[in-house]
Amino acid sequence: MSGAGGGLSAERLALAYGRVPVLHGVGPLRAARGRMTALLGPNGAGKSSLLVALAGLVPAEGTVRLDGEDLGRLALPQRTRRLYYLSQAFGAGTGLTVFEAVLLARRHGAARDHDRGAELEATRAVLALLGIEALASRPLNALSGGQRQLAGIAQALVRETEVLLLDEPTSALDLSNQLRVLALLRRVTAAQGLATVISLHDLHLAARFADAAWMLAEGRLVRQGAIHEVIDPGLIRAVFGVEALIEWGRPEGPLVQAISPVERPQAVAAPHPSHPPTGDTAEGGRA
Repeated sequence: MSGAGGGLSAERLALAYGRVPVLHGVGPLRAARGRMTALLGPNGAGKSSLLVALAGLVPAEGTVRLDGEDLGRLALPQRTRRLYYLSQAFGAGTGLTVFEAVLLARRHGAARDHDRGAELEATRAVLALLGIEALASRPLNALSGGQRQLAGIAQALVRETEVLLLDEPTSALDLSNQLRVLALLRRVTAAQGLATVISLHDLHLAARFADAAWMLAEGRLVRQGAIHEVIDPGLIRAVFGVEALIEWGRPEGPLVQAISPVERPQAVAAPHPSHPPTGDTAEGGRA
């Protein structure tokens, strides 16, 4: 793994489903290693499409690099060992048990154990880390949505990959598990030097746990930078159509609270000139 200077980057990502364009030349983007980057935007902004484009799971135009290496030149199995994408629909249609699914992820991930004992131990360890040992023998399709999300996060962590692309991984979790899982992802990202991009609708959680953010609207990048530069009252008003109370520097952590809806402009502006999407501010962390 590369040091803190590396990371995930992308330029001019464009994607259409049939004749319907969903991403319009998004980039340049950067997600630094050791930092958690929140992917933000309203419904239909293109967040899920951007994640699958970064993962190489759809035929998108543009360039995606990891530590400067063009990932488009890798075969998909090689690429998926370096980047792991966790979808919102994880596990809904499979009868594998939680233990089997996590063990399978270990075998197909970047970590290639030389003996079955090491595979089994790594699987048990990640289930214990997430507190879901009791679910080990349960089929994925018999779990609640929140339980499946915890199993999906276990799959993501057990692979020991370099990039995590997580699509709303806490949307079905209760409040306690949301806080616990996001704190864990932040710790693991920093400790292992991962580049983690996590799609979130909850701006308060993004402000509390992310270091940097990308804001999308209508399939375009509106702003990126340190989290306090992106979660900004004016930008939230323009992109989400709400007045928001935002407080940084509180001892208990940042506060972001929606106050009231407002009328959004018909088109969201291009990237703000004082925050060009170079990704340099992603190194700055939170205020």
